[in-house]
Amino acid sequence: MHGPMRGWGARWTLALTLVLAACNNSPYPDGAAATNTLFNSFDERSPRYLDPTASYSNPETPYTYSAYEPMYAYHYLKRPYELIPKTAEAVAHPRYVDKAGQPLPDDAPADQIAESIYDVRLKKGILYAPHPAFAKNDRGEYLYHQLTREQVGDKRSPWDFEKQGTRELVAEDYVYAFKRHATTRIEAPIFAIFSEYVIGLKEYAELVKAEDAKLLHGLPASSPDKPFLDFRRWPLAGVTAPDSHTVRFRIKGKYPQWKYWLAMTFSSPVPWEADAFYSQPGMNANGLSLVKWPVGTGPYMMTEYVQDRLHVMKRNPNFRGEPYPCEGEPGDKEKGLLDDCGKTMPFVDTVVSTIVKESVPRKEMFKQGYLDVPEIERPEWGVQFRADMEDSDKVRADYEARGFLFPQATDINNWYLGFNWLDPVVGKGDTPEQQAKNRKLRHALSIAIDWEEGYGRIFRNKGGVAAHGPVPPGVFGSREGKPDGINPVTHQLVDGKPVRRTIEDAKKLLAEAGYPDGRDAKTGKPLVLNYDYQRAATPDIKPELDWMVKQFAKLGVQLEIRATDYNQFQDKVLKGKQQIFWWGWLADYPDAENFLFLLYGPNAKYPNQGENAANYSNPEYDRLYRIMQTLEDGPEKQKVIDQMVAVVREDAPWAWGYWPYVALAFQPWAHNGKPSIVVRDLAKYYRIDPALRVAKQAEWNQPVRWPLALIALALLAMVLLAGAATARASLLLRSRSRSWRPEPDMLNYLIRRIGYGVLILIGVNLLTFALFFTVNTPDDMARLNIGGKRVTQDQIEKWKAERGYDKPLYWNAKEQGAAQVTQTILWERSVSLFAFQFGRSDARNAIDIGHEIKTRMGVSLQLALPLFILQVIASTAFALLLVFFRHSRIDFWGVVLCVLMLSISALFYIIVGQYFFSRVLRLVPINGYAPGLDAVKFLVLPIMLSLLSRLGGEARLYRAMFLEEIGRDYVRTARAKGLSEAVVLFRHVLKNALIPIITSAGSYLPYVFLGSLVFESFFGIPGLGAFVIEAISGQDFAIVRSMVFLGALLYIASYVVIDVAYTWADPRVRLS
Repeated sequence: MHGPMRGWGARWTLALTLVLAACNNSPYPDGAAATNTLFNSFDERSPRYLDPTASYSNPETPYTYSAYEPMYAYHYLKRPYELIPKTAEAVAHPRYVDKAGQPLPDDAPADQIAESIYDVRLKKGILYAPHPAFAKNDRGEYLYHQLTREQVGDKRSPWDFEKQGTRELVAEDYVYAFKRHATTRIEAPIFAIFSEYVIGLKEYAELVKAEDAKLLHGLPASSPDKPFLDFRRWPLAGVTAPDSHTVRFRIKGKYPQWKYWLAMTFSSPVPWEADAFYSQPGMNANGLSLVKWPVGTGPYMMTEYVQDRLHVMKRNPNFRGEPYPCEGEPGDKEKGLLDDCGKTMPFVDTVVSTIVKESVPRKEMFKQGYLDVPEIERPEWGVQFRADMEDSDKVRADYEARGFLFPQATDINNWYLGFNWLDPVVGKGDTPEQQAKNRKLRHALSIAIDWEEGYGRIFRNKGGVAAHGPVPPGVFGSREGKPDGINPVTHQLVDGKPVRRTIEDAKKLLAEAGYPDGRDAKTGKPLVLNYDYQRAATPDIKPELDWMVKQFAKLGVQLEIRATDYNQFQDKVLKGKQQIFWWGWLADYPDAENFLFLLYGPNAKYPNQGENAANYSNPEYDRLYRIMQTLEDGPEKQKVIDQMVAVVREDAPWAWGYWPYVALAFQPWAHNGKPSIVVRDLAKYYRIDPALRVAKQAEWNQPVRWPLALIALALLAMVLLAGAATARASLLLRSRSRSWRPEPDMLNYLIRRIGYGVLILIGVNLLTFALFFTVNTPDDMARLNIGGKRVTQDQIEKWKAERGYDKPLYWNAKEQGAAQVTQTILWERSVSLFAFQFGRSDARNAIDIGHEIKTRMGVSLQLALPLFILQVIASTAFALLLVFFRHSRIDFWGVVLCVLMLSISALFYIIVGQYFFSRVLRLVPINGYAPGLDAVKFLVLPIMLSLLSRLGGEARLYRAMFLEEIGRDYVRTARAKGLSEAVVLFRHVLKNALIPIITSAGSYLPYVFLGSLVFESFFGIPGLGAFVIEAISGQDFAIVRSMVFLGALLYIASYVVIDVAYTWADPRVRLS
């Protein structure tokens, strides 16, 4: 190698080594740990909906409950849960009137009560967070309520507007918010319940629907720009504002549970200014809406929203502050949960949520101290860490030494195994005799399923307490954990503790049911039951399914697993076709009614599409439920609940299952953590000690730098070898470039290839379209993307109309002329791709696919372009080295190394690389991304690991090509002239092997733009590869179709480039 090339190699080696030496494994900017910031993560994708009217999903709650304020909340520390005022002055007590409007006493019978009237007084002086919707000029006119599309321009955040304003919260804001539930413009999952109880809401919805139709007349349903629907124009009888700080609710009959709905974000205030602001032209297309950018009075406000990557909420400067509670349940004081008594909340200035898709990097980031809590709204992380401690004394010692905190409780949600009441074998039965036999069968199976073993000892990462009935601990009416709370069907009391009945007891019941030893007494055939599961039988879930099969096998009963995706499972349940099934319920509010209604007959899934998935029906239970529903907590209600629980224990429509543990995970510098799935505004209670965090992060993450010397030597050797190859190649490139001239037929060739490419694209597009719409109907896609507990057909139709899926697939017979073709799903969602009109995603927040492609492609280029260049250089240089030393030990072990690298999965490289470089050496972050120069420390490891994963295969291929060339006559002639072996390799062999190298390297060109699906996903890099993975996991078919089209286009273009490169590499090649 010549002197300048040696200097080049030394300089680059030194520079790269210094970069590695300067790196650390912190995923945050320098100094971030010293700020009053709470760092946590989220997985999969950004929240679907932050509009309080529509939000009904757990991943959305950390944002909605931090930005918005319902009238009520739950006491953070007390159990059972206690309702407390939030924006209200007090929890309102209802007054009752009869049909004539005459007042009734508080103890009036429920059948005499026509209305319950709640007058909720609001606190004065509550202000909204700063927002441009409130900004006014000196004359009191709104600055941003009359914007044109051009004025909106490319603004994609409320903070892109120069001015912000605020105003006081008033009663009309709550009235306006309740009116919003009545429009089909917004996916309001709770409308069905509200309209059942709020007087006039159902009729109001019909009125608004008619008025909205007038506004939207002539406007395509799929248009993102819709005129402002001002609900202030029409009064709602059931929700009014007698004065500026009083909200009056008129509720049908007696409904004590109404107060709980006022503690949920469905009941949060929405200022009309927010709707007016976000309804302007160009706003929705730019992602400016309540879906992403809340407008509330809560302690925090959204200041940064990067789709599927980062969410930042900062302290609302207008928030009034709230005192931290001074009382809780026994033991809270000893745990330090009362240390901040009376101090003003929120304690934290900023909440940063970063995407971490995989559980392993998330756990590692927590152990390194870079996550204060793994996820704010996910209470199962502590359960997993606790399971790790129980499995290993070494892990326990490490966690205890670091001071990690994993507070645990049993909270109000459940998982159960249900029996379909409509099924002839495990259901109710047609005759009294059959009913008795089926009941004994259900009893036998309920005894055999040892929940204490399964979710108490085996599956501890999903652990919980065996349930004895439908009402969870922590809710009034539950007797769980008490001697009189055991289920006598499945357990008996021994020394004051519940003990599961024996298998012999179960076998006796099974024989009495007509199935001795698991066989039909009449036919002798084995009893085979079907277990419908709501997920595919993936490796992570298969052990649980196998365990369930073994439980039934104790009795000789065969259990067939019918695991499907959730869409198919849900469809089967809605049709009442399941036999035995797995289901769970996450409470809306802490009242026994919210669990007992899951077995109320009129609430059956089939045919009423309710939440009674077992389709259980018992007249006595239903009668008691109607009584219980109207009772306030007290002895009378407890008595009725006890009677209801006795009925369902005897009938056994469920095998009861278990109450899952909820446990949080906290660093030693994070305070005030108490697990709950009911209290959702958690962020404001948490307090961080930044100084301790800085000290601990430094202690736990000291970089190990001595291996850098070995890395530097390896890099130097590779750079020197690559430098020699590059020097020779550059001479070759210059000589080829000087001699190469485009062929006369080049233009004709390009025209032909473009024509062929268009035909291929059409074929790919049609095949993709047919495949996607064969697997899933638009109704399936709608149900999946809307999500939530309750999805109505009206919501499905609205979703389809907004995205153009309400049209025929490929021929619209209702239209005339060209519109018969253009007004179809095929044209609007598939043919439009040829004009690079990618449209909007299928997800509820309907992101602009084209904008995402433009922004993410640059990130993918940062990863893939250096990788592509390094891959070509390193593979060529390594192959030349092996050929230079062919038939020697260097060649032999080099080939062995290539085969070894080729045989190892990319996932192995990722896992080992993350463990070694981030956990052991602590040189680079395990996950994440930052723009600009900060990207280097996030990209160096995935580039290096991706290069290693591909080097073996590429080098082995190039070696074979070089060996083929080295045996040709022109090589022997060159040697006969006295040329050295190095000169022969670089000047002759490399030159004549360019065509296969171009073919191999050119096949990777599309990935330079499309990114790496695996590496981007595992390292949290927000490129196009991760975009595709997110779309596949979320079944967002609009994105997947767009990316398939773009991938096909890039592949076609890359092979045109390859063909043209052939003529440059070898003048003998002719495109004609």
